[in-house]
Amino acid sequence: MNDAVELFHAVGTDEGRRIDWAIWHAAQPGSRIVIATLTEVVEATVVERPRVTKPETAVMVVEHAGRRRELKMYKSASAGYWDRHPEEWFPGGDRDVSLDGVSARLVELRPRVVEQLDLFGG
Repeated sequence: MNDAVELFHAVGTDEGRRIDWAIWHAAQPGSRIVIATLTEVVEATVVERPRVTKPETAVMVVEHAGRRRELKMYKSASAGYWDRHPEEWFPGGDRDVSLDGVSARLVELRPRVVEQLDLFGG
């Protein structure tokens, strides 16, 4: 559990949100994402691209240990700050991430796993 806590708090809020945003938008089906919550660190495979479920909320389906899970990016409760200070806004600055409803951080994006058949395809 200590590893999860350390990864979750590894960088400050602004930099963490930049990292979350970059990983979220670079991920594609087959990519692997390392996700940290306060209680677990998981390496999940992206099953499908994010889909918008309601205004300012998107869900990406990932799979970990044979189980599908929901990775969600949504408007942060602190988003009003950037309404008052637009000069400080940056892409992803007003977004938070959760894994199955638990606050999460996206730690690392790993390359897409190449299927064995792709290696010998034409």
